[in-house]
Amino acid sequence: MPTSTLSVSRTILVVDDDALFRGLLEKLLHQLGHRVLLAADGEAALACQTADLPDIVLMDVVMPGMGGIEATRRLRAMNGRLPIVLISAQGDDDSRIQGLSAGADDYLYKPLKLPLLQHKLARIEQLLAERQQLDGAMAQLRRNASVFDVSRDGMVITDARRKILDVNRAFCEITGYTRDELIGNSPGQLRSGLTPAAVYADMWQTLHTTRHWRGEVTNRHKDGEVYREQLSISAVHDEAGEITSYVGIINRINKLRDDIVTGLPNRHQLAERLNRAIARNRRRQGSLACLVLGLDRFSAVNASLGHAAGDLVLREAARRLGGALRACDTLIRSGGDEFTLILGELPDSLWVDDLVHDLLHGLAQAFVVGSESIHLSASAGLAFHAGGSAQPGDLLQHAEMAMRAAKALGGNRCEYFQPSMREEVLERRQLSEGLRQALDLEQFFLLFQPIVSLESGKIRKAEALLRWRHPQRGLVGPATFIALAEQTGLIHDIGCWVTRQAIAALPALRERCPEFQVSVNVSPAQFQAPAFAIDVHRRELAAQGLPGSALVLEITEGLLLDGNARVRERLHECRSAGMQVAIDDFGTGYSCLSYLNQFATDYLKIDRSFVRHLRPDSRELSLCEAIIAMGHSLGLRVVAEGVETLEQHRLLRRAGCDFAQGYLYGRPMSLPDLLDLLQQEHEPAGSIGNRERLQASRTFNCRLSAS
Repeated sequence: MPTSTLSVSRTILVVDDDALFRGLLEKLLHQLGHRVLLAADGEAALACQTADLPDIVLMDVVMPGMGGIEATRRLRAMNGRLPIVLISAQGDDDSRIQGLSAGADDYLYKPLKLPLLQHKLARIEQLLAERQQLDGAMAQLRRNASVFDVSRDGMVITDARRKILDVNRAFCEITGYTRDELIGNSPGQLRSGLTPAAVYADMWQTLHTTRHWRGEVTNRHKDGEVYREQLSISAVHDEAGEITSYVGIINRINKLRDDIVTGLPNRHQLAERLNRAIARNRRRQGSLACLVLGLDRFSAVNASLGHAAGDLVLREAARRLGGALRACDTLIRSGGDEFTLILGELPDSLWVDDLVHDLLHGLAQAFVVGSESIHLSASAGLAFHAGGSAQPGDLLQHAEMAMRAAKALGGNRCEYFQPSMREEVLERRQLSEGLRQALDLEQFFLLFQPIVSLESGKIRKAEALLRWRHPQRGLVGPATFIALAEQTGLIHDIGCWVTRQAIAALPALRERCPEFQVSVNVSPAQFQAPAFAIDVHRRELAAQGLPGSALVLEITEGLLLDGNARVRERLHECRSAGMQVAIDDFGTGYSCLSYLNQFATDYLKIDRSFVRHLRPDSRELSLCEAIIAMGHSLGLRVVAEGVETLEQHRLLRRAGCDFAQGYLYGRPMSLPDLLDLLQQEHEPAGSIGNRERLQASRTFNCRLSAS
């Protein structure tokens, strides 16, 4: 009997669709003294990860359903430290590169040779031992709170492959990232692109020779701000002299008082400059204003063109703003895409109005970056110094409040601070506190709005709509609290609750209509978050005996522009799980054919603003016909929102639109009311194509909704 190359018995998960190969490998691993779990495909492997945690995974690459590469990617997302070895019957380099890129630790080819398998397992045992050693070292660090958790210096520990194993609180505060966003990733995600490559080359060469390096690098905060830091790295090695981990200590250089990207004073100087201006204003009994400017949609520049392009835009924006100011004014880059202007010795209010107009007009001109012409706008908030005991912090806070109000009104405008804005902030804070308790106190509920097939006139879908019944405020609409949920991070828990409730409603709906679908809205913040797990919803559907196609996820078209690789990966996960995706409010944003062609989607939803004024020979009808034709040419089905009249219904049907929703077919209603409506369709004259039946149904639905 062969002797084990692993020093301890391990639980090894074997994933392969070939039962004979699974059996042979199971027998061999048992002989080597290990416990073996078996799975026939990638989905079963993911289920094992949640039920009975393995120490090692040996997985075939090509399997029906979810293959080994996709399963590796998902396993790696669930457990960044699980050793995974892919096994393939094909010797092509492409699949090997894809597998290693997905997170596999090693690669084997069939037929397996015992000496090579033993060698691979020995390497994995060494890896596990190193990780155990690192876990002990990190536990020791954590036991010494003064060294790790409470340290004012940022501390990061990586493995030998430079994957982050742990960070302390100070590291998160300095970089802006949460611990979950950093673990398993490379510190390279912090690079700004402004540190010369020669610095990094010297750093790694020094670490491999002297085991220690110290120097300055320029990194980028999560919000886009560039900063300098003092970095000290030590290489940790084992008894054989092999490097097992790296420990880095970072200290942000606070003495740096100018913004690296624009050369302007940075936020560290803002309070000092504002104090100085207010003191001077009091002595001269003049007038003073604080203007905060934020670029609208700037995140789309970084997402689509990269941070280097974003830095060029910021430098040009700083140049344009600076060119309009006087010697007594101060311009500061106060945040990622924000600038603060301290305006002293104001001639009069008309002069301020003219200045703000010129500044906004200047920022609305195209920014040319390489071959790209970028069009942005800006939102501005203005607050005047009231004199007396007014504090600098209050003046800045008031200007920021006004700027946020300008953004909420659509941007490309300036708002003056009003005392009512302070009340609005207080109200939002109270609403936020209530929102945190709403899930636990079961204050949320769902309504369902019917979606009909224009071909048959039958209800075939419904959109799940979230409502909040507040104990003091009464019914609170989503327009009031969804943006707040996104800002506070509560959107993830709320969104998961909505999806679970929608899935729970599906069995009863599909009992009346076997192909019935329910769609749920997914916010951009929720869709792109690491915590958004398609697999969880897939398992919930499977637990109800439902296919993935029973659920439709609705996302906005702007997400296709902003998301890039992460959005494409999410859409691929939806497709793998059988779920469908709809582009909501189509026509109100970019409406670009090339974006639709790049991403895997299933439905377009024409925004209600196009349907509202739908008439024969109207411009809106031409636009709807063009969207329908475009969608069909891409293999997408089209849903029209906001249908309220029979004329709109007939025009859309004649144009070839597939589905429609709106008050004509039913207002948002409870699940029992929707089930009753579906039951009515089995009665005589059940088609919505019948005018009398349609009107009776509409009256019935309106009455139900009002009750």
